[in-house]
Amino acid sequence: NGGGGEVAVPRPRGSHAAVAAKGNLYVFGGQLEEGPTNELWAFDMLRSCWSRVAQQGDVPSPRSGHAMVLLEDRYVLLFGGHSGERHLSDMYILDTDTMRWEQKRLPLGHPLGRSAHQLSPVGDTRVYMTFGWSPHGVLCDLHALDTRAPVLSKVSVSGGPYSSSLCQVSVEFAKDKSGKGEGEKHRSQQQQQNQSAPISIQWHRSKNGKPFAPIAGAVTSVYMPTADDVNAVLGVSCLPCDGSVPLGPSYFAATQQIEVDPE
Repeated sequence: NGGGGEVAVPRPRGSHAAVAAKGNLYVFGGQLEEGPTNELWAFDMLRSCWSRVAQQGDVPSPRSGHAMVLLEDRYVLLFGGHSGERHLSDMYILDTDTMRWEQKRLPLGHPLGRSAHQLSPVGDTRVYMTFGWSPHGVLCDLHALDTRAPVLSKVSVSGGPYSSSLCQVSVEFAKDKSGKGEGEKHRSQQQQQNQSAPISIQWHRSKNGKPFAPIAGAVTSVYMPTADDVNAVLGVSCLPCDGSVPLGPSYFAATQQIEVDPE
């Protein structure tokens, strides 16, 4: 520069990851001579100069061999890599407007920790991850991530108050926009959402003000009251899950007290 001062540039490194967004090339991590780093650098492609970025939020740990991909020209998705001691299976989202990282929860053990893999975007909402290296050797698998997958946010029930009224679960989902946790909401019936958002359902019964108790076998989105339900309040709990792995908090909603049909 004109003042003769030292110009900031990244130290030599390998196995780092880089993405281009809004005129900048963002470089994260990589293997330095002394080990992996979690530095984030930005190269201004218009001014041809480097700057080290001050990161906020859930900053990923030092790593190399990770993969990154840009979504919606704003969000950087990072997965995996190697810490120097083990392969990593964590995922983070960086908002390039605020330089804040957010770690995203994944089902335990899925996908398998890896390095030297590839992330490829398809449109603005889908990312494919292919191959990589793991403790088991070279991986030949393929994983798809929907960055706007429905997330359960509210549960309600319809039906009642009479014993001949079919009770049915209604759920409200919030579409997660690339890790921001906000987005448009829409209502849908449970049976229409099973394909993309598995939910574990359990109906309950409460009589005479006693605590709710599970109803044996009542685990579907609809429930027809029986004689045992007269003068009782029905409740239903919904837990988003992947197999036996919970993906979020459980939600509960209750009906009106069930009455005998009027003659």
